[in-house]
Amino acid sequence: MKTDIFKEETKEIIWLSIFTKLINIPYILLISYTLSELTSLSMDGDIANILHYGIFFIGAIVIYSVLNIGLHIKYQKEVFRQKQKCKRKLYEMFLNKKLSDLNKISSGNVIENFSDDFETYISAIVEMKPLLWVSVIIMMLLSFFLFRINVLLILIIFLLAMLQLIPPVISRKYMQVNYDNCREMEEEITNFILTAFSGFVTIRIYDMKKWWMEKLKKLQKKYEHIGNISIFTTELEGMMYDLLHKILEYGTYCIIGAMILSSIISFKEGISAIVLAKYVYIYLKNVERSISQLAECRKAEERLKNNCFDKRAEENTNSFEVDISDLSYSYEERIFDYIDWKTEDSRKYMIMGENGNGKTTLLKLIVGMLEPQYGQIRIGGVRPENLSRSNFPEKIFYMAQDDPDFNMSARELIEFFGGKENRASIWRRLKEFGIMETELNRPFNQLSGGEKKKIFLSLALSHTHELLLMDEPTNHLDLYGKKVLLKLLKEYRGTVIIISHDSLIEETVDEIWMLRDGKLQKNEKR
Repeated sequence: MKTDIFKEETKEIIWLSIFTKLINIPYILLISYTLSELTSLSMDGDIANILHYGIFFIGAIVIYSVLNIGLHIKYQKEVFRQKQKCKRKLYEMFLNKKLSDLNKISSGNVIENFSDDFETYISAIVEMKPLLWVSVIIMMLLSFFLFRINVLLILIIFLLAMLQLIPPVISRKYMQVNYDNCREMEEEITNFILTAFSGFVTIRIYDMKKWWMEKLKKLQKKYEHIGNISIFTTELEGMMYDLLHKILEYGTYCIIGAMILSSIISFKEGISAIVLAKYVYIYLKNVERSISQLAECRKAEERLKNNCFDKRAEENTNSFEVDISDLSYSYEERIFDYIDWKTEDSRKYMIMGENGNGKTTLLKLIVGMLEPQYGQIRIGGVRPENLSRSNFPEKIFYMAQDDPDFNMSARELIEFFGGKENRASIWRRLKEFGIMETELNRPFNQLSGGEKKKIFLSLALSHTHELLLMDEPTNHLDLYGKKVLLKLLKEYRGTVIIISHDSLIEETVDEIWMLRDGKLQKNEKR
């Protein structure tokens, strides 16, 4: 399995994980040797040596325990530290995806991906893979010591150990199906709850609580049915393991006891063999568990790659003219019918049309948030989804219809977006819109719709972008704000595409286009 995603971040943890597991080898051999010696001395009635070996045994266990605890603390701290680095890298890869992919990913899917799949993948790399290697090494070593006792004994013990493969063989198929079904339901429920988080006030005001609770109840009922099957399968597998554990334990006692009574092995060798056999069973089960987890990890890795990796080659362009040819796009019904349209540099365009005609969809297609279903869009000869990330927002600035919320103050937002070279210009625009200093210290998500709009307009119009896309820029603006916007648009020298119903915008643009019946038609200015 390829584990290249977090190779550098996890390299040290893997070796530390291997070392913490290999320390069990001397402990197992010590237990085997000491217990056989103590049992032999007990049979001989050698009390003095029993005390000597007993003190040595207890001291060795204390030293091992202290060392083991210290190593595990160091290991867990390192895992926690590197996990945070891996998560930052995962978020960075995710945010580097093309806009159309980010736009269509559901929140529930991302949450499941960034929590469940991430934990599964990291666990496989830093825990399961080292466990597989160490388990194989320890089994080979234990086989060598059992082989020295008796060849027949090692064959019998390995045949008994193979019985542990029966429960996973029986239940694995059902466990995987249930796991996949549970994931799908968790994603659906998460999406439903996340939607409510942004609309609890709406649910309360319009008395939609009963509808929402009924919908949630239906989803949970469906999840409960899948969960019950999963619980039954898990419990059945657990019961089979418990039964097999007893068969292995007492079967080993009986077989080794019979071999001692038949003088095939000595009593001392029998005690040592019982201890070694116990760990053969444990580590063979670890091998099976590791292989199973690594198989699941491959699926988690694939989902992570699909959601977070961007394989496209980014392209730069020197021209930002929009060229649309034969564009068609549909939801349930077709909204564009083979549109052809082209912009020229430094001209301003206004696109009008009735609600639901596809104006916002057209703007999202131009910026690359959606991909054409038929036909093509080019910006300077490059497909929007393939444009280099460096173009946003410096050269291409997109103002959505609804201003996004940020968990930062308005001042922090301005300083982040503006950069030193544009900051003075942004402050001038803010003053023109009448934004006060005190308002900038408030969290952005606590500002009014008009205040947010004025701040984003100040960012958009602080300097000339190569291409400025604006969706309903007069939304939430008061009359004074609209007058300032009209003035700034008239002064603006870059290419602008504006979606608007507001007739005031008409006086600021060079061309007016009407989107009607799937066609984009030029209107004469009044």
